[in-house]
Amino acid sequence: MSKNKNIPEIRIEGFNPAWVKKRLADALKHEQSWKYIESSTKYFNHGIPVLTPGKTFVLGYAKDTKNIKKASENSPIILFDDFTTQSRFINFDFKVRSSALKLLININPKDNLYFHYLILQKIKYNVRHHGRHWLPLFVNFTFFQPGWSEQQKISRLFETLENLINKLEEKMSLLKNLKNGFTNKMFANFSSDFPSIRFKGFKSAWITDQVKNLFELSRGESLTKNQIKTRPVERERERERERERERERERESGYIYPVYSSQTENNGILGYYKEFLAQRKIIFSTHGNPGSAKFIEEKFFATSNCGILTSKKYPESTFFAIQFEKNSKKFISKSTIPHLISSNVLKIELKFTPDISEQQKISQLFETFDSLILAYEQKVAYFQKIKKTLLDEMFI
Repeated sequence: MSKNKNIPEIRIEGFNPAWVKKRLADALKHEQSWKYIESSTKYFNHGIPVLTPGKTFVLGYAKDTKNIKKASENSPIILFDDFTTQSRFINFDFKVRSSALKLLININPKDNLYFHYLILQKIKYNVRHHGRHWLPLFVNFTFFQPGWSEQQKISRLFETLENLINKLEEKMSLLKNLKNGFTNKMFANFSSDFPSIRFKGFKSAWITDQVKNLFELSRGESLTKNQIKTRPVERERERERERERERERERESGYIYPVYSSQTENNGILGYYKEFLAQRKIIFSTHGNPGSAKFIEEKFFATSNCGILTSKKYPESTFFAIQFEKNSKKFISKSTIPHLISSNVLKIELKFTPDISEQQKISQLFETFDSLILAYEQKVAYFQKIKKTLLDEMFI
């Protein structure tokens, strides 16, 4: 924050007046959502969207046109979850699934509602109990507000960022759907010896075999948090004059090898370690997201929540990783904490082409999909980081 506590650290050029301190109760009023509840749980692919402020956002679409909440570009609302405190800015007609939602609008019609939505995004509050939060808690939270013109400028900037992030997420979603579509058609199912579509020139029938006949199974190893670095780093060289001679040794001893775990964030990478466990292997999660699998080309380390598959006959590849993930789901234990045990892994059946050239072609296609999806994920993360930084610096 700047030296003047009523002025943000970063400010759009041309604005000088100090911001005014307010309560949320002085800026926003609420309407109960019970009038707009969609009673049916049968949703469709089109119609009136049924919303939740959470990650899912659109639960589905309703055909019933009664009890619709009207919203538009000129008359938007903020959808606020009274239990989770999550919020969404809405500018289209909708219905809701729960009465635990508040519909927020401005008290002063001259204020910018999107600016107040950003204020809600900035509030750092950890939900500690199951109960209502808007009344009496959130209404008494204080914030600082600039004049209307500055609200407009700030809101346009963040709307531009949000639209960019949404467009990237839409493209990423399209790629994932396209990948799933190809997965269903380019891999033969157990009722047929041929896939629906395949690369030109390949005609051999696909065969079925169990994991125990195709792979050696091993597990990753345990590491403590202190043993893992959050980013790849090298050890300091002990003597500068030996730099060239020791470069290769230092590279080998640096914390440069990705550590894969059962987590889904960061492409499964938990951190980096100074030693590697394997290279060019298929790994899969035994816990957390059991059955999810990938082929790792580079040298890597894997934690004890990962299984490692070493081929007995065919080269390890993305092709077999996809087949393993696709067919492992029914072998996951149905306990409180779902997991995949070694004895069940060995029983998993895979349907595959015995033609290694076809395996490689399919692997290359899906690796291209994965590279494109990862690139979009990284772009989304980059712009979300920019948005977070601006939220911290452009608001008081």
